[in-house]
Amino acid sequence: MSKEVDKRVDYQLAIAESERTCLVVFERDERRSLSRRVNDDADSEEGLVMPYRGMYARKSTWNALEPDEQALWAVRGAAAQHPKWAFCNVSAALVHGLGVAWDSLGKLHVASTDGNRAPSTEEVERHYIARPSLQKIDGVLVTDLMSTAFDCLRSLPRGQAVAVADSLLTKTGHDREWLSYCIATEFRGYKGVARALEAASIADPRSENPGESIAREAMISLGFAVPELQFEIEDPLEEGRGYRVDFAWLDDSGRPIVFAELDGYRKTCNPKYMNGRSAERVLADERRRESRISAYRVPVARFSLAEAKNPFILEAILDRFGVPWAS
Repeated sequence: MSKEVDKRVDYQLAIAESERTCLVVFERDERRSLSRRVNDDADSEEGLVMPYRGMYARKSTWNALEPDEQALWAVRGAAAQHPKWAFCNVSAALVHGLGVAWDSLGKLHVASTDGNRAPSTEEVERHYIARPSLQKIDGVLVTDLMSTAFDCLRSLPRGQAVAVADSLLTKTGHDREWLSYCIATEFRGYKGVARALEAASIADPRSENPGESIAREAMISLGFAVPELQFEIEDPLEEGRGYRVDFAWLDDSGRPIVFAELDGYRKTCNPKYMNGRSAERVLADERRRESRISAYRVPVARFSLAEAKNPFILEAILDRFGVPWAS
């Protein structure tokens, strides 16, 4: 009987993976099979994990996901467990496809109304919303896009809030003036409007990921001039070839005076970003890119996300490389 149950569970795990969600089961024998395999194979990559109560995934599959992907799978699993739950804040942002900093993740964020004010738990953060504006996306009930973005902008640390704001502009094709207007008009009188407007005022759709958004906000908070993003330069040796630099500061004539790059391990170890190349090929291509950029004789400040989050280290790096201060 247990072999038959395990076989059935394996099939359900495969279906869940194809739907990019954690597996949730309701039959008692299937739950027992999953729990047993979590415990018995705890030290094996072939085992299972239970990231949240009642949700399961193959360990190898789960470990291959980025933290934001894991969080989205968990939201989908929770939606299967609790069809009436309405997700909000960071959880809804993931469902909407907005960029969410990994530091923002950890709990499931659920909207509670007057008739449903259950307490928060270690896994679930409840947010009281009197009359939430809801929509369903791929079977998951969430607060609408603007309500979701506003909740994130007013509640998250500013760097993380800017990451959401940047991705919202990218998604909608609008500019920061539009975002500021929406916040000021649609959410007038709400708590946290001023804080949300601060994040909106420096939002930029050219930011490619939350890490770059966090780094840019840190630069601005330290008092450095606002950089150009994804600055394009031509390859000095190969016509028609070019590169983009994460951050650039220009002189009055528009010539670059300093470049800055946010380093990340994902470029060399995550297949998602390697485009079929080996780690060695990625490193060789990166060295070639750096060599060509150096031909412009512009200093290049490089830092990690951890360094960007440390104001003392980031200020020392940028100042030493000559990044201009805001006037």
